[in-house]
Amino acid sequence: MAFMRRTLTLGVLALGLAVVVLAESDDDGGSIRGLVDGVLKEFNKACSDADRQYNKAISPVIRQHNLKRVSRIHSAGKVALQKLRNIAADARKNESPVGEALAKDGMTYVDKIMEESETPLSAGEVWRAKFQGHRYLAVLAPVSWDQAAGLCKKMGGSLVCLETNEEMQFVQKLTGGVAVYVGATDKQKEGDWRWLNRRRVSRSLWAPHRPLHHKSLNEAFLSREGLLDTTAANPGVRGFVCEWSK
Repeated sequence: MAFMRRTLTLGVLALGLAVVVLAESDDDGGSIRGLVDGVLKEFNKACSDADRQYNKAISPVIRQHNLKRVSRIHSAGKVALQKLRNIAADARKNESPVGEALAKDGMTYVDKIMEESETPLSAGEVWRAKFQGHRYLAVLAPVSWDQAAGLCKKMGGSLVCLETNEEMQFVQKLTGGVAVYVGATDKQKEGDWRWLNRRRVSRSLWAPHRPLHHKSLNEAFLSREGLLDTTAANPGVRGFVCEWSK
C-alpha cells in the first residue's frame, strides 16, 4: 500500500488491512476529514474482502481469479472516487481549500491502490525459465502441497519432477534456494517416493539423512540442501514450482 504524506498517512495493520488515518491539523477541514476517512475505510474493506475471496497470493497464478479480484477492487474504487469528487466539490463551494486537499489526497490513494491491483505480484515473486526443452514457473505463495499441485494442473502443467541432479540444481538456482514444493510424494505407499509422473525419486536428490520415512511426512519440498520430506502444509515452505514438458 502506498505511504502518503501531507495530510494523509497510510498505516498497515498486522493482518494486512490498510487503514487510512487522517493527520491532525488546526485547519477548518475537520468535518470533511471525517467524510473522507469514512469513504476510504469503506474502500479498504472492499479491497480486503476481494483479497480474501480471490486469495491475493494465488490469484496471479489463476488468471480468471485475478480478473475477478481486480474487477471487484476497481468497482469499489470507482464508487469511492465519485464520493471523493463530490466531497472535493462541496469543499470548493464552501471555500475550504484544506477540505478539498483532503479529498484529493484520498483520490490519489484510491487511484494508486487500483493501479497496484492490476500487478499484484511484485518483482521477484514469479520466475519463468526453460531448461532442456521444459518450461518452469516458480511462485511464492502461502499454499499447501495439494493446493500447489492443483494450481499447476489447472495451468496445464505439473508440480516439478526433478529427475536429475542437473535439473535439481537448475531449480535451486531459479528459486535462489527458497524452500518450494515439488511433485514428489509417498502417499500411495509409505516409503515409496515417486514423482507425479510415477517415476521413482532418485536417492541422490535427497538432503543428508532424508527421507525420514515418517507416516505423517508424505510430500517433498526442495531446499538448498536437496529434497526434504514434509507435511502437506509446512509453514517453512514459501512457494512451489510448476513444470511443462512441451
